[in-house]
Amino acid sequence: EGGVRGDRVVASRVSCRPEPGTGAVVERTGRADDVDMANRRSALTPVAGTTIAVVWTDTTLFVAPLAPSTLAVRDVRVSGYFRAGGVFTARRIELQN
Repeated sequence: EGGVRGDRVVASRVSCRPEPGTGAVVERTGRADDVDMANRRSALTPVAGTTIAVVWTDTTLFVAPLAPSTLAVRDVRVSGYFRAGGVFTARRIELQN
């Protein structure tokens, strides 16, 4: 929370929320790396932060023109949920605008 003073935004209050629990649907963005087609998994490397292990299933929606075979080294937006162990199961993967 805060306000604008001149050409700056000045925070009067800052709070951090914890990561949603296992199973909560969230969205993450980053670059798809280390794509393993046989095991349906890749790494998602955000601009800042820790790389996330991502898996996809038969029901994961790849928004055209993206497909599993064209995933490598693409900037993507992934919607899904974290499972136990920190693995992110993708429900939807699309190119990041």
